[in-house]
Amino acid sequence: PACHRNRKDLRTRCLAEAVGSGILVLAASAASAAALSPTSTSLLMGGVVGSAVLSFATISGAHFNPAITCAQTVGGTLPRSDWLPYIASQIAGASAAALTIAPLLPPAGLPPP
Repeated sequence: PACHRNRKDLRTRCLAEAVGSGILVLAASAASAAALSPTSTSLLMGGVVGSAVLSFATISGAHFNPAITCAQTVGGTLPRSDWLPYIASQIAGASAAALTIAPLLPPAGLPPP
């Protein structure tokens, strides 16, 4: 398909998926820890998602979510051979972000300082 022209190599695409997924987890965690209002959280996340998509769409398609990757695979816009590496990269990026930010957050159930 036309969407596969000028594709980056799989390693580059997977790195983009990992970084994008990690950015989303970091932003969501920071918003939660800061106890932002729902409106502020929505604006923050909208800006972060929009920026990540603009940054990585031409590299990997900017899925950042295994559900999107599955839908793109079933829909035929992502090769089946890329499905597992993309999902593994998304999980790895999100996990790395969670492990990075966890020590900086207050314990669950306690208000931020």
